[in-house]
Amino acid sequence: MGGLLGPVHVIVLTIIFLALFITALVLIIKNEKNSLKLIWIILIIILPILGSLIYILKYLLTRKS
Repeated sequence: MGGLLGPVHVIVLTIIFLALFITALVLIIKNEKNSLKLIWIILIIILPILGSLIYILKYLLTRKS
């Protein structure tokens, strides 16, 4: 019996994490003003998963239709 996650699970979770992180980073660079850009980038570096999710949700909820 192995651990909780097999190698395939680790690869899938890594891909999902990288997709979230890169998506949030691109959205921050494209859409934020300079002062907020730095704050958001620091946040997603310190708390990568949570920071990325928060920014993507913020972006989706506040974008103009």
